[in-house]
Amino acid sequence: MKSQGESVSPSQAPLVPQEWALSETLGISKPMSGLVSLWTSPEGKVITIHDRVIFDEGSYKIRLSSYGFLKRLCEMINQDKYPVTITGHTDNRPPDEKSFHSNWEISSLRAMEVLKFLVVIGKVAPMRLTAYGCGEYKPIASNKTRQTRAQNRRVDIILDHSSEARLKQISQEGSSRFFVFKRFLFRMFD
Repeated sequence: MKSQGESVSPSQAPLVPQEWALSETLGISKPMSGLVSLWTSPEGKVITIHDRVIFDEGSYKIRLSSYGFLKRLCEMINQDKYPVTITGHTDNRPPDEKSFHSNWEISSLRAMEVLKFLVVIGKVAPMRLTAYGCGEYKPIASNKTRQTRAQNRRVDIILDHSSEARLKQISQEGSSRFFVFKRFLFRMFD
């Protein structure tokens, strides 16, 4: 029986992986296959990247050794115009670094570092990107063991293919130059 705070709701439970052509595009090799997962969720296609692929333990700075992988990811993202959401996640243990006050902070910093990489190095259009940290509050596994906690330390990159058509429609509608998307009011500039 799971204790309170350790349960994983069905919406947060691991999804069944699908084989995509993305695994070849991203150059996911056998040793990396357990550290990068490709999924379909209600929000879109999800690339889940274990924190060890991109970051050193307890750090939010991207490792140089992950640049090749992230550049291939950027090339794939730049092939289309759909929105991309980057979410940082942690386990439920407090951060070890004294410079981090909470898991919210480290998960947010990691998501922002990936966003900056996509924009600066990957040349992904910034208006397509959203990034935020979820801390320990959206686990995909229990936090009871070291192995399951490791699954929760990740960055999810959500490719929202369903929104592309709606965004095109919005940008072509009327001359008001204002529109609402996902409960946010936007103003378009030339």
